[in-house]
Amino acid sequence: MKNEKLMPFAAAFGWFGAYILLSLISARLPDGVDCAITVLALWGLVLICAGRFEEKKGFLEKLSHGGVRATAPIKLLIAFCAGAGLNLAFSGLLPLLPLPDNIVEAYTSASSVYEEPTNALMFKTVFLVPVLEETVFRGLIGDRLSRALPKWLALPFAALVFALMHGDILWISYAFLSGLILMSVYYRFNSILPCVSFHLAFNASNYLWEKLLKLPDDVYGYAASLAIGAVITVTSLVFLFYNKSHKE
Repeated sequence: MKNEKLMPFAAAFGWFGAYILLSLISARLPDGVDCAITVLALWGLVLICAGRFEEKKGFLEKLSHGGVRATAPIKLLIAFCAGAGLNLAFSGLLPLLPLPDNIVEAYTSASSVYEEPTNALMFKTVFLVPVLEETVFRGLIGDRLSRALPKWLALPFAALVFALMHGDILWISYAFLSGLILMSVYYRFNSILPCVSFHLAFNASNYLWEKLLKLPDDVYGYAASLAIGAVITVTSLVFLFYNKSHKE
């Protein structure tokens, strides 16, 4: 019994260690190359370790044990809307907060790389990172923690692990909130696919909202961004979680 409780913890932190190692390696690779190598290497670990640690031998069994399970397209679309809305809400909220100058400067510096991104960086941020991080932090770490802990405790624990990977204090703050939502979505549908859709929309919105929604760059524009984003997010999440016609 003791080993049965410890194994999920060991698996969760094993995946976390593998993610850290791959991240450190990929950071030293040329832009674009790190995307493919990181994703391929991690998926290789999924297929090998899921079979070795948890006795899943078939290809589909290994994938499902990493959280890849069929999800209705409507759920993916609703999750996409929620992710896009949350990004818009954060974009309006941050400028309205009375933050210390040093925190704002650190955030601006950390975000500067995304102001004029290369095609490789955009592809990595929008497509590969959501797949990679949802596989690791929801399908593997969050799932294993929920086997060793009550879900009410595993949920914030997994969200905190995810948040701490983001470095900057503001990124950590909204990654923690996003992590709580993503873990809830994972537990609701037992699949990373709606989480990937949410994450993809959140990251893509960094590049899309300013082109699609022309709001003034002042306090009224920020307030409108926060209000519109909050309505989209809350409405989408309510429909995603509580609409009876879309329950499993």
